[in-house]
Amino acid sequence: MPTLETHPPVVLPSVTPAPPRSTARDEVAPAIDTPARPGRLGWLRAVLPIVLLGIVLFYTDWQNMLAHAREANQPLLWSAFILYQLVVLLQGWRWQIVARSDGGDWPLWRMQYINYISMFFDSFTPGKLGSDAYRMAAMHRNGRVHHLLMSLLALRMHGMAASIVLAGVTGAIVLSFKHGWEKVGLPAALFAIMLIFVGPRLYRALRVRNLQVRYSKNRWAQAFAWQVKKTHDAIVEMFAQRQTRRWSNWLVLIYLLGMVTVYWLVGQAFGMTLPYSSYLAGVPVLILASVLPISIQGRGLTEVIAIGLWQGRRASQEQILLACLTVFAIMVLQGLIGGLIWAAGRGKEIAAPRRTAPS
Repeated sequence: MPTLETHPPVVLPSVTPAPPRSTARDEVAPAIDTPARPGRLGWLRAVLPIVLLGIVLFYTDWQNMLAHAREANQPLLWSAFILYQLVVLLQGWRWQIVARSDGGDWPLWRMQYINYISMFFDSFTPGKLGSDAYRMAAMHRNGRVHHLLMSLLALRMHGMAASIVLAGVTGAIVLSFKHGWEKVGLPAALFAIMLIFVGPRLYRALRVRNLQVRYSKNRWAQAFAWQVKKTHDAIVEMFAQRQTRRWSNWLVLIYLLGMVTVYWLVGQAFGMTLPYSSYLAGVPVLILASVLPISIQGRGLTEVIAIGLWQGRRASQEQILLACLTVFAIMVLQGLIGGLIWAAGRGKEIAAPRRTAPS
């Protein structure tokens, strides 16, 4: 009986197809395992503000502080509280302008409602992160979580940049009047000119370096570079519109001036005789300290910075400490009002953004 010959199976060489081209929005970050954060950093962030505030309170004359509190100008304090409500509404308007640049058309009253309530969650979270978390949770139903996150990040970064510019310009002018233009004003002007010319070149160099790291073999570096690129592209896209840039710049300036005026009113209520220019130079620094994820709204660090900037013949340590704690109390009181509104309206649906038909 004839036998059939058997041959080994033929193995064809595998061909790996070229990956399809994708846009920045469709890319997927490299998957990496995130290790648990060390506990020492968390302990340091929790203990540092307590230690700083404890040192300030230890060297505080409590009798003098209580005397200034009893003599406080109540109408000025209420004026500061009312002005802060307007500042919060201004922030909500600015958020809507940035979000609309990405295609979302939420009603202004709805975004104001969510923004006002979100301040309640800043009362017990470090770095004012609670408000961003609530706004993300309240608006996540529209399915554009990434774009919403980028709008909140753009607000925070734009506000921090504006605070740095306002503090730097005002501080240079104040110190120039105090110590002379030759010692402060001229070096500050030369430094600003250098930044104007060197800044764009440094920016381009960092972008090229980030792209090089993105294609390196280090997975951690790849993931970080990818996130930086995606965040950068989203924020640039938001501020690419001229109207968005113009309105956002004006509103962030008015917002900072409003916060400066709130501190000025509170300082005047407690008898501080600092000029308004001192608040212009100092309050932006306090705003930057309050957004650091160290303590609740920068408590401890804010008081230490304020005392270092303002203490002197026109303002005592007790007056400055009272002013900082009173501004914090104003924010907490506004947050409690927002919390009551949130508790009364829980369960309501958040309206999805309106979409305009493409032309």
